[in-house]
Amino acid sequence: MPRRAALRLYYFVFFSAIGAYVPYFPSWLRGRGIDGLRMSAITMVVPLFGVVSPVAFGIVADVFGLRGSLLRFAAAGAVLSFGAITAFGTGGDASSYASLMLFTALFAFTRGPMVSLADVSALEQPGSYGRTRLFGSAGFTAMVVLAGAFVEPRSARQVPLVITAALAMTLLVTMRLPARAVSPPLPVAGDAARLARSPDFLLFLLSAFLWSAAHVSYDLCFSMHLADIGGSTFEVGLCWAIGVVAEIALMSAAHLLFARFAVTKLLFAGVAITAVRLILLARLRSIPALLLFSPLHAFTFGLYWVASNEYVRERVPAHVLATAQSLLAASVALGSVLGMLAWGPLYAGRGGASVFIGAAVVAALGSVAAMVLGNVAVAVNRNH
Repeated sequence: MPRRAALRLYYFVFFSAIGAYVPYFPSWLRGRGIDGLRMSAITMVVPLFGVVSPVAFGIVADVFGLRGSLLRFAAAGAVLSFGAITAFGTGGDASSYASLMLFTALFAFTRGPMVSLADVSALEQPGSYGRTRLFGSAGFTAMVVLAGAFVEPRSARQVPLVITAALAMTLLVTMRLPARAVSPPLPVAGDAARLARSPDFLLFLLSAFLWSAAHVSYDLCFSMHLADIGGSTFEVGLCWAIGVVAEIALMSAAHLLFARFAVTKLLFAGVAITAVRLILLARLRSIPALLLFSPLHAFTFGLYWVASNEYVRERVPAHVLATAQSLLAASVALGSVLGMLAWGPLYAGRGGASVFIGAAVVAALGSVAAMVLGNVAVAVNRNH
């Protein structure tokens, strides 16, 4: 199987697992009697480990020139971890909560590199990253719709079982990915250290951090907010699906945007539109209206994510690509951790409107960082 075809299949099956996890796992936790700070503690474990594990895997990937072999290791760990959640972590008592926390931590350690290493392999290929990555969005959409129609979040085992099955398929697909990088490994320490000290790259990471801290309010609270204002499980899935279909359309045409606009301008647009969308989520209580604005997800996630990856590809030497990609993943994960710590308790105490207003403020700060990045990047290019 050609590498690009294998990557597209990998994105599809892996993000189908995420399509069951992101919208429905918080509701599954709620059905187990786990909410508020206890829910935030569980859900923040994934991005918390995502601060560390992608960096560790990324450095190893660059130093030894590894790709598919590391992905296989990570995928195997994810399958075992969520399989254990299905078997042992479905109760709401203290012992079940402790085992759920442990197994989620094991899943978290392996989940982060499953995104960053796949993105590195995709960026190493000629052509549009967006046209490969959109298959992940398609898998996410398919699972959101199917799970919304057929999976009951209050069931003790349905949600974790579906996630486990999708992760098992992901592991099988990793067997078709090349074990090593396209080019032989080169020394990375010096270039990686210079990159980590560069003002423009640090501003880029700050923007990604703030965008993630804001956007995770959507991942964590949107499904519950829709349910609280009267949305059915099907309507929740439909809102997610419309957004991701729009995201797929944007990713398929992202190369046209990169040909016309500077990538830093697209980063600014993505995080600024995120702030606007979050304000709309706070103010609107009509399900049809929320459905109408769901396509904004194309900009609030799709545009920002493909622009971030394009910035890394343009800015970073090829032999430190995995390290740079892991730093992006770590910044996004750290933003998610802090966002979850804030939004979970705030939702439990004040509801969705307060959460989305607070997140909009954070996104606005991210847009300022992205605007400054554009000016700094222009200055850096002139000096070179």
